[in-house]
Amino acid sequence: MKSVTINKEVNKKMRSLSNTIYIIARILWIICSIATIIIAIGGSFLIFGISNLKVDYNNNVVIFGETIDVESSANAVGANKEYVEIGLNIIKDLYKKDNGNSIKMFFIFSVLSAIIELSIIIFLLIKVDKLFKNISMKPTPFIKENSKLIRTIGYVLTLNIIISFVLSYILNSIIALGGKVSLNLSYIILILIIFCTSHIFDYAREIQSNITEKE
Repeated sequence: MKSVTINKEVNKKMRSLSNTIYIIARILWIICSIATIIIAIGGSFLIFGISNLKVDYNNNVVIFGETIDVESSANAVGANKEYVEIGLNIIKDLYKKDNGNSIKMFFIFSVLSAIIELSIIIFLLIKVDKLFKNISMKPTPFIKENSKLIRTIGYVLTLNIIISFVLSYILNSIIALGGKVSLNLSYIILILIIFCTSHIFDYAREIQSNITEKE
């Protein structure tokens, strides 16, 4: 089948760029997969630790029977003492509120949120990987599979926005800090651009098909 021809120099640059993006997507995919495993394991230990956290009668935060003080905690994590003190005071207030249940729920949802976000990113990178592999190797980028991949990326990004909004709302409700949950307009614009791109690919494929039929 004959396809719409592109200037050789432009075609070479396009394939080189596509191949570079394909390699970067593959590397990021591997990194995110490793990060997801680390967060899942680390999150499990974190949740286990939080389950053994309590505030004693002297208003000290205690975990695994050890009292956490501001100075040693700040030195251990390399953080500012004031921030550590604020964090411990928040934990104390939340613990007094419902005996620590909201703290446990907050960390459980935080870990789940991170795993879900990374899983979505991995899925997107797989699709990006496939898309740019097609562009770098196929005779023409304007094939049905590429249009479908671009639309899938748009749908998944839309789903990601909804999930992020819901999880942020849940986390904000659990700790009741009064923060506002809002949608990021730039993501919505990006999704619209992605869907427009998929339609452009469809249109280009139709033009290519018409040219092929005439020939």
